[in-house]
Amino acid sequence: MQGNHRAVFGSVVSRRTTIVLAVLLVLALLHGVIPWMLAWPFHASSSSKSADYFCIHGNELGADGFGALDAAAEWHGKSSGRKILLLLPHINRIVEIGAVPSFEQTCRNELIKRGVPSADVWPIRADALNAWGEAHALSEWLKAHPESTVRIACSPFSSGRLRYVLSKILGPIDSERVGLAILPDPECRVESWWRSRTGVKRFMYGWLELIYVWAKGDGACPEMPDAATFQHEIRTQIGEAPL
Repeated sequence: MQGNHRAVFGSVVSRRTTIVLAVLLVLALLHGVIPWMLAWPFHASSSSKSADYFCIHGNELGADGFGALDAAAEWHGKSSGRKILLLLPHINRIVEIGAVPSFEQTCRNELIKRGVPSADVWPIRADALNAWGEAHALSEWLKAHPESTVRIACSPFSSGRLRYVLSKILGPIDSERVGLAILPDPECRVESWWRSRTGVKRFMYGWLELIYVWAKGDGACPEMPDAATFQHEIRTQIGEAPL
């Protein structure tokens, strides 16, 4: 009788141990899967198609500041006839007075250092400092160059948002002409973002930016004021200029 009790008790313990181990195994698997799924909307597929132009815009220079420039120079050197597009913001007052170099001049200087002739670097001026404004500028350029294809640099966490905006503005035909060149980010990877403070911060900002894009839509893309108008508005707001 005592032997039967021991056998039953051992069977129950064995069953419970198996259940506990199975639960722990599932939790271990989900520990990586769930965070990856939460970051999945940020990530789009990188394009494997060839392109005539490589596009760089202001927010995608990479974690070290020059990731897109390095990628553009490497891409440019692989074949003749390739060009690089610079999607430029309006020149602000700080740049205008010479306090800091313009984004265009910085990119040109760095690309020249990397062996890219200045003649192969073409500027495009956007009307707004956001993804919608940049997409509109790129749309106009594509209409003026109907035979051209472009790869645009982006980070892993912004690729999904960028692809969404491009598809909305360019439409199904022209959006096929624009591929994504997703730059590696040594500080933050989509599949392991939760393991670092930088990754957690980019995850939170990524969701805020994505929700903003989904909720606001295209909206208005107001033209940036010229430097004199901007300066007058600032002085008026602080009471140093006549109304």
